[in-house]
Amino acid sequence: MALKNSGDAGVIQACWGLGYVVATLFFAVVEMSIDTIMRVGVSGIARMQRNTKGLHIMHLHF
Repeated sequence: MALKNSGDAGVIQACWGLGYVVATLFFAVVEMSIDTIMRVGVSGIARMQRNTKGLHIMHLHF
């Protein structure tokens, strides 16, 4: 595929640049959501451990 003029190269470069920006922003959002999910899980575990720290575990014998 041959480019007709240098204007075509500029359009192609602009599309590549826009695609790069969109992909970078998308993966930044994905990374932030993964971090948020992990933080919620860790804080939930820590909260559960604090709440059960003073409780005695009941053993049921049948």
